[in-house]
Amino acid sequence: MSCTSGLVAWLPFSLCLALTVAATALMGHAERLGERARLASAVLATRGRIVERMASYVSVLRGSSALPSRPEPVTIDEFGRLVERLRLSLHYPGTLGIGYTARFGAMEVDEATARAHAEGWHHVRVWPGTPREEIHAVVLLEPLDLRNRVALGFDMRTEGIRREAMDRARDIGDVTLSGKVTLVQEIDADDRQAGFLLYSPVYVDGGVPPSLAERRAKLKGYVYAPLRAGDLIEGIFAADLPTVAFELYDGQRIDAAGHMASFGRPIAADDDVIVETVEVAGRPWTVRFADAAPRQAGVSLTLLVAGLGASLSAVVLIATRIRERARAQALRRATAEAHANQERLRFTDLFVGILGHDLRTPLGAIVLSAELLRRSRGEADTTEAFERLQASARRMTRMIDQLLDLTRVRLGGGIAVLVRPTALDAVVRDVVDELVRAVPDASVEVVASGDLAGSWDPDRLAQVFSNLLGNAVRHRKDAPVRVRLMGTAPDRVVATVHNAGAIAPALLPVVFEPFRASGARPEGGASGLGLGLYITRAIVEAHGGAVTVAAAEGVGTTFTVTLPRTTRAGPGRGARSS
Repeated sequence: MSCTSGLVAWLPFSLCLALTVAATALMGHAERLGERARLASAVLATRGRIVERMASYVSVLRGSSALPSRPEPVTIDEFGRLVERLRLSLHYPGTLGIGYTARFGAMEVDEATARAHAEGWHHVRVWPGTPREEIHAVVLLEPLDLRNRVALGFDMRTEGIRREAMDRARDIGDVTLSGKVTLVQEIDADDRQAGFLLYSPVYVDGGVPPSLAERRAKLKGYVYAPLRAGDLIEGIFAADLPTVAFELYDGQRIDAAGHMASFGRPIAADDDVIVETVEVAGRPWTVRFADAAPRQAGVSLTLLVAGLGASLSAVVLIATRIRERARAQALRRATAEAHANQERLRFTDLFVGILGHDLRTPLGAIVLSAELLRRSRGEADTTEAFERLQASARRMTRMIDQLLDLTRVRLGGGIAVLVRPTALDAVVRDVVDELVRAVPDASVEVVASGDLAGSWDPDRLAQVFSNLLGNAVRHRKDAPVRVRLMGTAPDRVVATVHNAGAIAPALLPVVFEPFRASGARPEGGASGLGLGLYITRAIVEAHGGAVTVAAAEGVGTTFTVTLPRTTRAGPGRGARSS
C-alpha cells in the first residue's frame, strides 16, 4: 500500500515537470511570435504613413499640371503664386520645390535659350551644352531660392535615370517616380542627401491624348518636384515617431547603391527584420524594418515560467501527499451525501405519490358526488352551492396537476409530450369555446392563416392555450382578447395572445417563474399557485419551441408562442429552474 501511495505521489510531480518543460518551450515560442506581431503591426502603420504621404505628393503634382497646360506661356509670377499657395515647407516636407520643364524640340542649345527668353523666361540659360536630338529645360522652379536657381535651364533628359522616368510619364499619361539620383540642388558638400523626382506630363491642348503616338507627339513638358529622401522621411515622422527603425532603398535590392535614407537606430545583423516593398507612382521602394530599440537583456517570461513551473512541481508533490490523506475522508463524506440524496429522492417519490393518488382520489369523489347532487336537487340555492363545490374541486385538481408538473420539471425529467398529427387551430378553437361558455361576457377573436398542421401533443397544447387565454380574459379590461395563428413559415407555427391589460414592468422579468402569480393577479381574480405560466413555458420548451411576453401601458400584453412543426416524442427539456 505504501509503495502504491509513493508512486501516486511522484506521478503528478513528474507530470508537472514535463508540463513545465513544454510550457517553457511554448512560452519562448509565444514571446517570439508576440514580438514579431508587435513589429508587424508597427511596420504596417509606418508603411501606411509613407504610402499616404507620397500619395498626397502625387496628388499635388497632378493638380499643379493644370496651369502649364493652357495655350499661352506661364509667367514667372503666376507660377510663383501657385506654388506659394501650396506652402511646401509646411505641408510637404522634403520637397525642394515645384518646377516646370518645357520641351523645346530639336534645336541648338543657344536657340533653345533664345526661345525661352522669347516666352518670357528671361532668367533661363539652357545647359548642358552637349548636342542631342531634342532639348528640354527647367524654365520655372519655385520657390526660387539659392538651391533652385542652380537647377534653372537644366535639361534633365540628358541623364539616364531622369530620362527613363520622364519617358514613362509621357507614355502612360500620369505621374511617375524616378530612381535614386543626386539632385543638382545639392550644392552643400557637407549636407548631401539622396534624392528623387516626381514627373507629371503636360500635353498640348490639355488632357491626356488617347494613343501612345499622340502622347509622344503632343508632349508640351512636365511639372515636376525634386525631393530629398532624408528630409522627406524626417518630415513624415517629425510629429509622431514610429516604434520601428527602418532603411529605405530604391528599387527591389538592398544594397549601398540603392540606399536613400535611414530612420532611427542602425539595424544590427542579429535584429528581427521585416522587409516590405512600397510602390510609389510606378516605382518600387524596398523598406527594411526593425524594432526602434534593440533587445534588452533581462528576465523574460520564458525564464519566469520555467522558475514558476519548477516551484509548482515541488508544491504539487507536497499537495499530493496531503491529498492522499484527505482522500479517505472525502470518500466517507461522499458516501454520506449519496445516502442523504437517496433519502431526498425517496421523500420526493412519496410526495408525488400522495399528490397523484392520495389527494386526487378524494377530490375525484367530491367532484362526482357534487355532480350527482346537483342533478338530483333542483333548488336554486343548493344548485349554486353544488356548483361552487364543483368549481373548488376542479381548482384543487388543477393545483395538483400543476404541482405534479412542477415536481417533474424540477427533478429534471421535463414535461412528457405524446406527439401525433395535430391541427393547432382546432386545439385553440376548442379551448376558446370552453372558455366562452365559462365566461359568457368574454369576447375572443381568433384569426388563422397558413398551414397550422404539425406534430404536437394536443392535450398539452390545450393546457398552454387554456393558461394563456384564461390570463388574457381575466386582464381583458372589457376589450376583446385577440388570438392570431400564423402558419406561413415552412418549419414553424407562431401564435400570439393579446389582451388590453398590461403587466407591470417590474413583473416582466419573473412572469414565467413559479409562485409569482400573486403580484400579477388582478384584484378579485381567482386564486392559484402561480404555476400556470411556468408550466406553459415548460410545455412549449418540451416541444422544442419558445414563449415570450411583451407588455406596455396603453398597448396591452402579448404572449408569443413559437412551435416547430415536428416534435420528437418523449420527455421534454422542461423549464429553467429559478
